[in-house]
Amino acid sequence: MTVNEADDDWSDEDRQHLAEQAVRHAERLSLYASLESRLGIPNGFIENLDSEKDDWAYIVKTAVLCEAAVTHALVSIVADDENRSVWYDHFSDLPNGKRLELAVKLSVISKGVKDQLNAVAQFRNSFAHVVVNPSRTLR
Repeated sequence: MTVNEADDDWSDEDRQHLAEQAVRHAERLSLYASLESRLGIPNGFIENLDSEKDDWAYIVKTAVLCEAAVTHALVSIVADDENRSVWYDHFSDLPNGKRLELAVKLSVISKGVKDQLNAVAQFRNSFAHVVVNPSRTLR
């Protein structure tokens, strides 16, 4: 059976679903690219997290990405381009819990998102700070 013959077995609903899925994927990649550009990280970094084979690296990268995104958002709220690096350093130096609480108070994120990001950070800390974990898997 060829690919085209297999496609003939798909309903219009299946084709519509695939088309919508492709649109959502393209939108997601565009958002990722925008965030990657703003954070100064390589294009494809976020998408490639899904294929990270090392659980320890995945957890650390994800947590650091989350912290950097919140820090960047806080710097953007200040809107002081002349002192951008000073603000970035200031917000980066805050403990993650304080940074997240400030982000909630400034309506950068919701309390629910704060709780989720806090859970990511706590999981990262509990996993990453145990010396035997880099050789272990979560699977």
